[in-house]
Amino acid sequence: AAANGCDSILQVQLSFLPAVNGPLIAELLFPGDSIVVNGTVYNQANPSGTEIFAGAAANGCDSIVTISLTFEDIYIGATGISPACFRGEDGLIVIDTLIGGKPPYSVALGSNDFEPIAGFPVALGGLSSGDYDLWIEDADGFTYVLEVTISDPPALVLELGPDRTLPLGESVEFEPLLNFVPAALQWAPSAFLSCDTCLNPLASPLEDITYTLTAIDPLGCLTSDQISLRVYRQRALYAPNAFSPDFDGVNDLFTIFAGAEVAEIRNLQIFNRWGDQVFQAPLIPLNDESWGWDGTFRGQRLDADVFVYYAEVEYIDGQRELIKGDVLLIR
Repeated sequence: AAANGCDSILQVQLSFLPAVNGPLIAELLFPGDSIVVNGTVYNQANPSGTEIFAGAAANGCDSIVTISLTFEDIYIGATGISPACFRGEDGLIVIDTLIGGKPPYSVALGSNDFEPIAGFPVALGGLSSGDYDLWIEDADGFTYVLEVTISDPPALVLELGPDRTLPLGESVEFEPLLNFVPAALQWAPSAFLSCDTCLNPLASPLEDITYTLTAIDPLGCLTSDQISLRVYRQRALYAPNAFSPDFDGVNDLFTIFAGAEVAEIRNLQIFNRWGDQVFQAPLIPLNDESWGWDGTFRGQRLDADVFVYYAEVEYIDGQRELIKGDVLLIR
């Protein structure tokens, strides 16, 4: 390159200007954190990129900035365990695994009152059903949250049906509807029941009463239901208004017939029109016509006439009633 054809040697001295903005690297950020570079938001969804700052170099050239963000995260292996009974408060959250972060760890339900984790598994107890925020904090102060759900077990179903009305002297058999096999049963009160620990007792109440059935399943869970029985007294008594003691086998004797609500008929007395007592029985077996009046007085057959009767009736609930009426003797 020289004029005489020889080589030409040039010396060049280069100077490098410092960049206005160098590479930006965030080695550790909290999950959910973000930064803004040149108006662009970088976060977990957009962790890396390149930004150009026009004319930002000392010599007026563009400055190139590379962004690469790292977010430390953690895997929390946790399970919600249902309470033993519906609406119980013995549910659990069990943590069996933590991967990531920096041990040692602490745990809390909610963001306060962290307790150190000594080892796995970790059980947080005394919980009812619902959604819980499980918080984990590592040694660097990073916090992580996981929503854990505790579900209720199926509710126990026990239904005794609607309240019932029955006449005094009648009985009713209970037929509870259940969705489980009970381990134990208890009826309360036990009054008028054939059994207070069986599933289908017979109730023969003498008065209005409300029963409660409590059932326990094999896990010890309890449920109960109530049923009320209203007892009405219909006083079913029947006395013929005429009889014909001719011993033809039809309507030969006069007596008083009663329903199941009657316990006894005592002191049946029959009088003629002049007030003379022609028949008296201290106690009449219920609905047994053979114990009735045969239309005689002192061994003599009486003529056809109208007679008046009185009797004392005692019901199975202990109440007593004096009844009276008249009867025609037919010859």
